[in-house]
Amino acid sequence: NNNNNNNKNKNNLWVSFLSGGLAGGTATTVLYPVEFLRTRMALCFRSKTIHEFIVKTLHTDGIAGLYQGYGIAIAGVFLYRGLHLGGYDAMKTVFVNNNNNNNNN
Repeated sequence: NNNNNNNKNKNNLWVSFLSGGLAGGTATTVLYPVEFLRTRMALCFRSKTIHEFIVKTLHTDGIAGLYQGYGIAIAGVFLYRGLHLGGYDAMKTVFVNNNNNNNNN
């Protein structure tokens, strides 16, 4: 019975890590083009509107131009959010189980 609980806890840990990583990955996928354009605008010394940056990027690089550097960003966010949110769930589970075990003794 104790071994079964350990397996459930390990599975829950992986599920928490994966769900945290997927949540961060989803947010990054949706918001990355906006962040990319914001960074590009900050580096440009001439005043341009965001519309001009979008049109220029789409004209020169296509839709993929809005996702330049996306690979490393998604990897970092997946790990960070997976550890952050998954770690929170794991620690919560450990403390709740510890508290329940101490109350039973």
